Amino acid sequence: MADGAGVRQAALLHAEAESVAGFGSWRWDLDTNAMRWSDGLYRLFGLEPRAVEPSFEAFVRIVHPDDRDRVSESGRRALEERVTSMDEFRIIRPDGVQRTVLGVGKAVLDGDQRTIAILGTTQDITARREADAELRASEARYRALMEHAPEAIVVLDVDRGCFHHVNENATKLFKLSRERLLAIGPAELSPPVQPDGRSSAEAAREFINQAIAGATPVFEWVHRAADGTDVTCEVRLVRLPDNERTLVRGSVTDITDRKRVERELALAAVERKVAARARDLQRVTEAALAHLRLDDLLPELTRRLCDILGVDNAAVLLANERGDLTVRAAHGIEQKAVGITIPAGKGFAGRVMAERRPLALYGDEPRTIVVNPVLRDVRALLGIPLIVKGRGRGVLHVGSLQDRRFSDEEMSLIALAADRAALGIEHARIYERERSIAETLQRSLLPDRLPDIAGFELAASYQAAGEGYDVGGDFYDAFAVDDARWLVVIGDVCGKGPEAAALTALTRYTLRAEATHEPRPAALLALLNRAILQQRSDQRFCTVACALIERQDTGVAVTVSVGGHPLPLIVRADGTVESVGQGGTPIGMVDDPSLSEETTTLGAGDTIIFYTDGLLDAHAPRRMLGEADIAELLGGSAGSPPSTLVGRLHREATRQSDTPARDDVAIVALRKLTP
Repeated sequence: MADGAGVRQAALLHAEAESVAGFGSWRWDLDTNAMRWSDGLYRLFGLEPRAVEPSFEAFVRIVHPDDRDRVSESGRRALEERVTSMDEFRIIRPDGVQRTVLGVGKAVLDGDQRTIAILGTTQDITARREADAELRASEARYRALMEHAPEAIVVLDVDRGCFHHVNENATKLFKLSRERLLAIGPAELSPPVQPDGRSSAEAAREFINQAIAGATPVFEWVHRAADGTDVTCEVRLVRLPDNERTLVRGSVTDITDRKRVERELALAAVERKVAARARDLQRVTEAALAHLRLDDLLPELTRRLCDILGVDNAAVLLANERGDLTVRAAHGIEQKAVGITIPAGKGFAGRVMAERRPLALYGDEPRTIVVNPVLRDVRALLGIPLIVKGRGRGVLHVGSLQDRRFSDEEMSLIALAADRAALGIEHARIYERERSIAETLQRSLLPDRLPDIAGFELAASYQAAGEGYDVGGDFYDAFAVDDARWLVVIGDVCGKGPEAAALTALTRYTLRAEATHEPRPAALLALLNRAILQQRSDQRFCTVACALIERQDTGVAVTVSVGGHPLPLIVRADGTVESVGQGGTPIGMVDDPSLSEETTTLGAGDTIIFYTDGLLDAHAPRRMLGEADIAELLGGSAGSPPSTLVGRLHREATRQSDTPARDDVAIVALRKLTP
């Protein structure tokens, strides 16, 4: 009954994951020519579940005509060559809506290596592709703005220690070609020591670390040009969002010439105002670049707008599907209104949203239209719609309690700020959705709850790496084999993302299914090894530690087998720490892995700890732990409950670091209670 409930729970989690992630699955049994579509696949195709009979022909009719031949060829290769196919193509739903999807199919083989079925998944990636295109366009606009900026701009790849991009003004300032600049970093453009006596290398590292942490440091710096001339500059740093690299942008201004330039500009007041507004715009765009989460971006944006424009209020209202506007962030007099929702088309913001154009009201005009009481004393009100890909996403408005009129330059500035803010909001929405999808999928790959084992105390935890946008490869499980035996498993799958998640699911459910027939750890890992080699062709593998906990007349026996995974540690009641098991071969790499078993006993107060290698290198290379470090901590915590041990290990792994972990961390602890 427990297994049946587990299967139903797994099915519910799978259906939830399909709904959240926008994907569906299918199976085509070749012997019967019968095809099954999941409910998620029907919905992805714009159909009600079981609205049509599943078949390859019905599937092809939904595929865009221009993509059908390519999709059919991929299916043929999966069938004839027994390889996993992956294709991005378009579908046309019955209502005429076109979507872009990612399809994955692979052959299922029987014991005679004969293809008996094809399994596949299809995921809606339309929003991702549209966001990619918009991001590329935004990047092009940003690069154009950077290239024509009045100051020198450099973008540093922190991991490589070299510049990733430089503009034309940078080549002029440093008197080096663009190619030469892209091959070096800040150290080669600075004298050994700065005027304040600090080492240039140490000072640069300090300012760069501040930018990586989210600050925007502004400081004076002496650069050394190619001809040996020292140039005093003002440098402004900001971290750029990038999922693959750590990038920091530097705006470098030669302040040696600033006074001369300012004297020349004294006769050109208009040009000075334009330059000031350009710097203001840079401050607004920095708010969009330096933050990724929506709840961080919007308050900072409204605060900066109040400061730049000298107004008493700035607010961002975001629209829902019905067009209702909710005050998501505000600075100034409207700050207490955060969370208030204005019905579609109502009030000042509703009018701006409906007309999709800037709107400025002065004097007594705002009082006649505003809904929010705190805005009734405003004497100047300017609103700009936030529009992305032709769709209204919200409204940005600023207000002043003093009589004033917004100049054309100010209106242009806030319009540009709204454009950048709208893109930042859209990207933040997508990132938050990706995080939610990853969290949902991750939950479906871990046990809903740990079993209650009489005479034992069990605790486990999982911490994803980075910001949590990708599904991790670490997993653990614990379940009963019968009334006197239990299995505890922990593992680490190669890589991250959907492919790693698929292998994690295969590993976890294969171990559960096979354990009912063969619970011995070494034999169980051998069966898993065979299943991975038979069912996957992408060369992914995993490391696993498997332990059979067996209650016997003489005590509790623990039999461990390890496939390339960190060895479990046993903390004896007296504080002694020892490892158990032999290293073994990672699972899914070779046909005949080296797998052995080692048996020991657990006495009253003894605890066995399982962990993944992320515990050791969560913040490598700056800080790494060894097995001796873990053993020392555990030895000093003998007798503590498993939940306490797990918490201490996590804190030790993340101690003295304010950056996200670079690897997932999973820990399981099982303690034999004192009778």
